[in-house]
Amino acid sequence: MLQLRANQRTLLAMGTGGQVYFHQPDGSASQVLQSLDTTGQVRATTLTPLRIAKLLNAPDGRPALRAIAALGDGRVVAYFNGSSRRDSLACLVLFDPANDQVRIIASPEELVRESRMGLTIDLADAQMVVSGTTLWLYLRHVDQTAVLRLDTRAVRGGEARVARAFESLRTEEGVLSTKPEDVLSTQADGTVWMLRPSSGELWRVNRDGLAFANKQPDSRPRLSVIPMLLPGLTERDRATLYFFPAEDLAPALDARASVEESSSYPALLLVGATEERFIDRQRLETRPAFPTYAMHLTHWILEPQTNDVFAYDAMSGEVFRIKRAWK
Repeated sequence: MLQLRANQRTLLAMGTGGQVYFHQPDGSASQVLQSLDTTGQVRATTLTPLRIAKLLNAPDGRPALRAIAALGDGRVVAYFNGSSRRDSLACLVLFDPANDQVRIIASPEELVRESRMGLTIDLADAQMVVSGTTLWLYLRHVDQTAVLRLDTRAVRGGEARVARAFESLRTEEGVLSTKPEDVLSTQADGTVWMLRPSSGELWRVNRDGLAFANKQPDSRPRLSVIPMLLPGLTERDRATLYFFPAEDLAPALDARASVEESSSYPALLLVGATEERFIDRQRLETRPAFPTYAMHLTHWILEPQTNDVFAYDAMSGEVFRIKRAWK
């Protein structure tokens, strides 16, 4: 559906009416945030790092767009970072595609103060998710981790205040040591999940930073993307969608797993209230010549009106729609 660069950091956010915002940071100050509409048309917005640098009175600065999140009213929150001389340009901005207006909702001074990272904030990787009425900004570099949050209702009212959410992520056993590979995602029910791809460990994180381990299905490859909760009209209709890549098969196959299932990855697994449905590589319907055998999803988002899923395949560089053929 949409061809991007393969094996690249890719930002996706679901706007209103099925519109998808996407971005692959390349370090260019003139690189624009783009969108994909329901007809498959790609459109460039007016949001660029250079525009943000000018808002910060640092036109010679080199900020870059690092994270995006869409609000329910069609506006987009973006995180930028970069530096100008000895000043940080890290900030949160609110972009309204309807009128092309951009305003800063969290200044560099606020983010430096609340993250406690000082100027090293410009070295931090960033992720951003919206959970209910809370926006989470997850910042991490080699020495420090910070999770900030702000009330999206205050964003709409023009009085947003960013604050540190908690001191550290932790489990019931103690502090949870984070890694650069850790990925956050929000679900349709408002929960926040975190995945560690190298080990397949998966946690559900509450508002206080307490992480609860989620058990994966037995005898499957390690997850490359956080499972997707698919809401339904009733509890019986709800399901969880898993994607398993071809590599990294579990070393010991469960006796209940068939030979076909253990050798037909990549695959999808749909786990509902009353049944499970395994959709292996042979039953995936894709466009002609699509390299299904090497498919490796690293990010996906839910389209709430249809329950379809938009996914980025790191191997081919394509963003495509996974339709709910299992309805």
